[in-house]
This record gives sequence, structure tokens and C-alpha cells, in this order.
Amino acid sequence: MASTTSVAASAATPETQDGEPQPPASSPKFPVEEVALVVPETDDPTLPVMTFRAWFLGLSSCAVLSFLNTFFSYRTQPLNISAVVMQIAVLPIGKFMAATLPEKSFAAFGRWRVSLNPGPFNIKEHVIITIMANGGATNGGGDAHPMGIITVMKAYYKLSLNFIGAFLIVFTTQILGYGWAGMLRKYLVDPVEMWWPFNVAQFNTFDAQKFPIFSNQLFSSRGLKYDIEKILTPDYQLNATAYEEYGKLYLSPLFALSIGSGFAKITATLSHVVLFHGSAIWKQISQSAVKNIKLDIHARLMRSYKKVPQWWYLILLVGSIPLPILMSFLWEEQLQLPWWGVLFAFGLASLVTLPIGVIQATTNQQPGYDVVAQFIIGYLLPGKPIENLLFKIYGRTSVMHSLSFLADLKLGHYMKIPPRNMFTAQLAGTLVSSTVNLLLGWWILGTIENICDVKALHPESPWTCPKFRYVYDTSIIWGLIGPKRLFGPEGTYRNLIWLFLVGAILPIPVWILSKVFPGKKWIPLINIPVIFHGFVGMPPATPTNIGSGIITGIAFNYFVFKYRKTWWQKYNYVLSAALDAGTAFMGVFLFFALQNQGKVLSWWGSEQDHCPLASCPTASGIVVDGCPVFS
Repeated sequence: MASTTSVAASAATPETQDGEPQPPASSPKFPVEEVALVVPETDDPTLPVMTFRAWFLGLSSCAVLSFLNTFFSYRTQPLNISAVVMQIAVLPIGKFMAATLPEKSFAAFGRWRVSLNPGPFNIKEHVIITIMANGGATNGGGDAHPMGIITVMKAYYKLSLNFIGAFLIVFTTQILGYGWAGMLRKYLVDPVEMWWPFNVAQFNTFDAQKFPIFSNQLFSSRGLKYDIEKILTPDYQLNATAYEEYGKLYLSPLFALSIGSGFAKITATLSHVVLFHGSAIWKQISQSAVKNIKLDIHARLMRSYKKVPQWWYLILLVGSIPLPILMSFLWEEQLQLPWWGVLFAFGLASLVTLPIGVIQATTNQQPGYDVVAQFIIGYLLPGKPIENLLFKIYGRTSVMHSLSFLADLKLGHYMKIPPRNMFTAQLAGTLVSSTVNLLLGWWILGTIENICDVKALHPESPWTCPKFRYVYDTSIIWGLIGPKRLFGPEGTYRNLIWLFLVGAILPIPVWILSKVFPGKKWIPLINIPVIFHGFVGMPPATPTNIGSGIITGIAFNYFVFKYRKTWWQKYNYVLSAALDAGTAFMGVFLFFALQNQGKVLSWWGSEQDHCPLASCPTASGIVVDGCPVFS
């Protein structure tokens, strides 16, 4: 087996294997310190990647994650299980398969010889399995995936949509994002400045020779996300029923605060990034315009492998556009989005994917523009809730999937995974997760009577769909009523528009203070977009979720990190993954052991915040049984 040292040395030769001239060598010190600390500047191209073990564990993990995330997205206690659960679970299984499977090979499709056991379970297999599994995590429950709009159509608006239409919505969204990722990999994956901090933070989890593994993401914005609190019942109320019954809508203070914070977060993110990271981003954009970009050691090592032709991605991108346009004609009454709205959504996605990708790849912040997208189309086409959601799916969700694919591509870049193997793994994971997601969601919607209908369901029913209720409520705000009536000059919430300006201004004094007092290292840590993001995430979370998350975050990321750094370094990420996996396991166990048998687990911790008036309207003059009436 070739040594990694010799491979690294060969990467510095003037020419690559295909005879192309090699770019000038980078400086010995890698320009991004965080990358230099954890990512080895070596490669072993002899390690097998797309093995039988990788295919079996990767597709199985993807299907399991997609099943669990979709299943629990409809329940009162929704779970969002990340790929890190499978990332850890497959490690002992992969080693077990390497120790027990016979060392035999067989012919596949008459062209290739496939070995059941090509040797020790290696780190590249581990990465490719996690890449496939991530498809199940990305397509899991919540308002971001396409099953959200399908659920709202069938469960809330009682609209008819056949399986073919649902199939096209799910798959075109995924493939569209995949196509965007392929078009932008030159700018968001290859350059050294595009280092994707989250990938670096989780890099060491792939070191199959060290266990326990370590990282720095416990209870962070991209880490566990309050796994302990996920067992609590989320409870929020938009008071959408007030609109349904009285022809008007009043937002709860919490939801109004969330929307206003969304306005401020968008402009605050842009302002913060321009002030604190603008020079670095501009440098990257200007360098991307130069044909011969200086490549780092990792990019030079990757030139040893065959690239994925651009036309592969182009076919996926171009092929995914005509289908939604065709859908707008075939199901015009149900989907409501005209053909020009589809093109508008695609055009908006094409404009924002690169700048948002640059921001995320350099700052680990993804400035969401959901509010802007729904705001724009709500003004253009008011009174059409499904059209508003569909526009969001194609204009925003496709961008989210694209950035997820790009992050995985960068991880494969660091781990020296052959690009064509990455393409195959990502596409396979997308197809499997989308299929499981759609089939299971479609079965649940057709099997559970009165699903998502809180009034018609039994009081102890677990199928209340709080995540999809949030999607439904946003369709009322931005689609059925429209932003003009809510936030226009005569709207009840017109003053929330000023938060666009507030968000843009607030990072400025922080930046000025950081320049005036450069020795005060804590000043740049005041991140206004992150502060606003905490308010945006409140629905469907409760004060209990937020409060316990703050407590645990401070405990682990300040006190434990400061006073018990060795423990934090060795066990922090393991604890995060254990809580994630334990919550998922107990959720599944409780369902099959109790709830599926008609038994209800009722105790102090299962009550909804111990506040019986939490769902009561706060607007004046609204009368609801059991609730006070405000004057």
C-alpha cells in the first residue's frame, strides 16, 4: 500500500496524472489555521471507497434516518435526528463487517468485481456512508422539506393531489438543488478561502482509529440543537383560527417577535458579514474571476482523481426545470403557482445561492431569505397560500439543499474522496431519502384519521403535527392574507417593517467598537445576527426549550470548556451524539411499546409548559371557551 507521505509529495510535482500544468505551490503554512490543525495534508488513493460495506451501510442509514425523521415530523414530540447518529453507529458495524465477512468477490453487471470484504474498514468508507446518511437527515421532518407543502395541501386545505404530482414536487426540489451545487463547486468548494467551518469542526469524527471522538459543537447553533428539550411538547399558537372564523388575523406576541426578528436577521447578517468579513469575501470573488486560481494542497491532491464533468450536473439542473413548469399547467387549480412564478423562483435561487454560499462557507452563517421570498410573492400574488409555499420550495428550499450538497462536497474535498464517488453517493442518498420520505408521508396522510386536525383528534393523540401547523400558519400570513394587509401602510403590524433597518444598523456600533478597542477580544464576539436568529427559532419552540438550551450551552461551552478542557475535548461531541441517539431511540421505543398499543405516558414532564392559557388569543375582543377576553 502506498504511503500517505509519498502521495503528498507527488502532489507537488509540476504535472498531474492527466498532464495538466500544476498551479504554483501554496505557502507551507495553510492560510486557514482551523483547517491546518485538523485536516491532514496527505492522501492514500489506494483505500477502497465504494465498497459493499459502504453501499449497504450508507443506503441503510439513509433510509432509516429518512424514515425516523419523516415519521416523527407528524407527531406532537417531533424529532430531528442528524446524520451524526448514523456516523457513530456505523463505525462499530463497519468494523464488525470487516472482521466477519468472507473475503470473496463476485461479478457485478458483468463488468466489475465486487469484494464483500476488501480489508479493514477505512475512513473513506466512513465518510461516504455519512454522505449518504446525510440525505436522510436533510430530507427529514420539518417545514423545510417538500412534504411540508404536500401535508398542508392534504391535511389542512383538503386539496386533492395525486401521487405523481407529489412525486414531482419532492424530486424536482432535490435535483434542482443538486444541479445548483454542481454549477457552483468551482467557487464554493475548490478555493482555499471557502473552508466551511462546520466541516472542520466535525472533521475528527471521521477518525475511525480514535474513539471516543471529539469536536466543539455541543449545543451550538449547528450542533445538537437542544436534544434534551426535544422530548418536551412544543406549544405555540398563531391564532390562525381567528382568521378562519372572523375574517381577520392576530399574531401572538411570540410569533410577531419571530417574524420581526426574521426581518432584522436578514439585514443584520448582510451588514455583519460586509463589516467583519467583507474584505475576505471580496478577495474570493475577485480571485474567482481569475482563471488560474492558486490551489491549496488539498485541491492539488484532489487533481489526482477524475473530475465530474460539468455536463453531468447541467443535465440535472436543466432537466429539473421543465417539470415544475409542466406541473403549473397540469395542476393549476391545486398548486396555484403560474409558470412565470416558477421561473421567477428559479431566477431568485440562481441569484442568491452564490452570495449566501460564500457567507456560509466563510462565516458558518446561512442568511435565510424565506421571509423575503414569501414577502415578494405574497405582494405579487395575494390570496394564494399554496402558491406561496410552492414558491418558497423552489426559491428557497432548493438553495438550502444546494448548500447542504456543497458542504458535503467540501467534506469530501478535505477527506480526498474521489469526486465521481461523491457524485454517486450524493445522488443515491438523495433518491433513497426522497423515496422513503414521500412513501411514508403519503401513507401516514392516508392512514391516520383526522391527522393534524387538533380539534377532531382525540385529546391524547400524538398526531398533532406542530411542525406542519407552522407551515400552514405561514401560508395564511404570506399567502392567504398577504404581506400588504399585514405589513403595509394600513396593516396592523406595519411597524415591524422598521426592523429591516434596525437589523442593518445594529452591527455597525459593534464593528466600530472592535476597531476602537482592538485589544478587547470579546467585542467581535457580539454577533447581532445570531442574537436575532434565537428569536426567529422560537416557534414552535417554547420558553422552556430556549431557557434550557441557554443553560446547557453556557455550562458546556463556557464552564466545562474553560475549567475542564481535556474532558470537553474528549467527550463533548460524544455526549452530544449520545443525547441525539438516545432521544431518537427512546422516541421510537415509546411509540411501539406504549403509544402504538393505545397506552399513554402521562407525567409532569409531558405537560405543555404547565400553562393552560398558552394557546389563548391575546388580541382584544376574541372570545374562546376557557380563555380570558382582552379589551
